[in-house]
Amino acid sequence: MSVGAALAVAGVLGSLAYAQGAPVVTAYSHTGVVAARGLAAQGQYVWISDAGVLPYRITGSNHGEKIVRIDVATGATKSITSPLISVPLSIMTSRRYVWVMNGAISNGLNWSLLRINTATLAVTGVKIPASIRAKIVTNGAPTVLAGGYVWISGEQGIIRVNTTTLAVSTITSPVLSGVPLGPDMVADARYVWLSASTNSTGSTVGTGLNFLVRVSMDTGVVTKVRFPGVKAGMPIAYDGTNLWVEDEKGLERINLTTGRDTRIILPHDVHVLLSPSGLDAVENGSVYFAASRGHSNSQECLVRVGIVSGRSTIVSSPFMQSLEGVAAAHGTVWAVNFTVPGTKVRQPVLVRVS
Repeated sequence: MSVGAALAVAGVLGSLAYAQGAPVVTAYSHTGVVAARGLAAQGQYVWISDAGVLPYRITGSNHGEKIVRIDVATGATKSITSPLISVPLSIMTSRRYVWVMNGAISNGLNWSLLRINTATLAVTGVKIPASIRAKIVTNGAPTVLAGGYVWISGEQGIIRVNTTTLAVSTITSPVLSGVPLGPDMVADARYVWLSASTNSTGSTVGTGLNFLVRVSMDTGVVTKVRFPGVKAGMPIAYDGTNLWVEDEKGLERINLTTGRDTRIILPHDVHVLLSPSGLDAVENGSVYFAASRGHSNSQECLVRVGIVSGRSTIVSSPFMQSLEGVAAAHGTVWAVNFTVPGTKVRQPVLVRVS
């Protein structure tokens, strides 16, 4: 099936083309998603976590919360429901499993981690011991899938779940004590990266946080890593060579082999968005970040930055207004909008950049 035919099947609202060679933005109009909160892409499928009708459910009754799988070749949509799915937020995927973080309804101990078998679509809850929940308080985010583990950051450390055995372990350190400055976790081939925690320095937000936190996937050793010129930094992406960091000066590209730091100049009045749902993607030699435009932050877009050139361009469209997730697979970048139910103008949920 051609790309044009696939988009027709999926129910395209329209497209916005730019100059020759620039991305084309299209929108899928029918996904069955009510309130998107996270996005992941793997193979032929895009997965969206749907929090359902607001307010989030407190009782056992279902208010539309689900995980939606979309076949990007045919547009076919499959809704995955389970009593275990309550407030689905961030979502991550590998070839065999999809991992979903459920946020807490009432307090920081009620969050949950779910695993969905991509072949059978069976939903399994991962058992996190109460002692670990009490020791490392978290609302299920930020998270990252790397090195055979799901990594979950909390206020007193990290919870690590083995993706094969579902064994649960923890990593604690005075450096991990407190609330991280930024909501994201980023992984390269050997390490997981986080922003500094305010309690680990005894400082307030924005002062004295001149280091990043690095956790070894092999040993669990936690270290402070300083890069010249980076202050109050928040790691937000990794492209295979460079760590991308948002700090008080703007966007930084750090080569982890040489340690060289390059400041990236973003278009005027564009600000990179931060979210534990995952608002970045690496594809086609570029890194894509969700961003806001203007001082009111009322209009959102994608910023495309060349990995080698460092050149940044805006990918904008009327279809991108309230971005909750960005993902990429097979040369295509996907973005998902969160639309509050009941609003007069409904934005398309799923947006494709190709």
